[in-house]
Amino acid sequence: MSAEVVSPTTHQNKTNDEGLSFEVRECGNGYCGDDVYTQGSPVSPVSPVSPQSPLQYYDDNCPSMLMRSDSSSVWTDPAPEHNKSEDPEDPEEVVEIHEVPEDPPKDTNINRIQLGENPETVALLHFLAGQGIDTTKLVTEHMMKYGSRVRVAQNDDGKIVGCLIFDNETDQSTLEGMSPEEIKKRVGPFIYMQILIVAPEHAVDADKRWKERLIASFLECVVKNGKIAIIRADADNHDTIQLYKSCGFFTMEDMGIPSYSSAKGNLEVMAYTPMGLEGTAQIFKKFYDMGARF
Repeated sequence: MSAEVVSPTTHQNKTNDEGLSFEVRECGNGYCGDDVYTQGSPVSPVSPVSPQSPLQYYDDNCPSMLMRSDSSSVWTDPAPEHNKSEDPEDPEEVVEIHEVPEDPPKDTNINRIQLGENPETVALLHFLAGQGIDTTKLVTEHMMKYGSRVRVAQNDDGKIVGCLIFDNETDQSTLEGMSPEEIKKRVGPFIYMQILIVAPEHAVDADKRWKERLIASFLECVVKNGKIAIIRADADNHDTIQLYKSCGFFTMEDMGIPSYSSAKGNLEVMAYTPMGLEGTAQIFKKFYDMGARF
């Protein structure tokens, strides 16, 4: 089986008035996005899983929490450039606005699954079961608890050939009934990748690059929501580590941050932001100074 699975570990992220804070944005009739509890539909009682309580889902099309440092965004969309006229005889200031580049074309083979009572979720669970994943345990002990989100890789016939699962590792039951102020204190900025798996017969297709494309879709969500992506890989699996590095991740060693997970659990902790090595290292050094350990 071609899979990278890391068992979840909940991290407590410290904040203070001089450090990092989080802004909650209201969306529609409630809160949506990567962190805030949202009502979902129950999964159908069909094979291979039949949970007794609803499987919550999250709509990551709507950013809900943006990480901020010193009252400013860690990263924001660049403002349009303005060219001002420097002609002293021109009585009026001339402003030229450059067009913002269009978003890159969507990868039509990589799609988001809205977890719930629908055929897409059933197909996902059957795929995972076929790859040797205990789907009942995955759903009841992790996906329902932490509100996981999913990206699936589908071939041109619509068949699932791989998937990536990620979440904030925040127990959703602790967020029910909380005010926005309470929620922003409880939920941190990290999104953890939990499972990356591609069926062996498709993993050998170097031209399709399914894993890289799944990771790219995951990172699009991370950037859109102003988050930090975290993965924890087997420290001895050098091929996997190089794969993540090729997608823009940095190890704690790259950033000059001591990694306790590597020493205690033989795990390589890696992180991604769109700010490059220097910017990402600055963020993690702030967290480290505040007591966070990776």
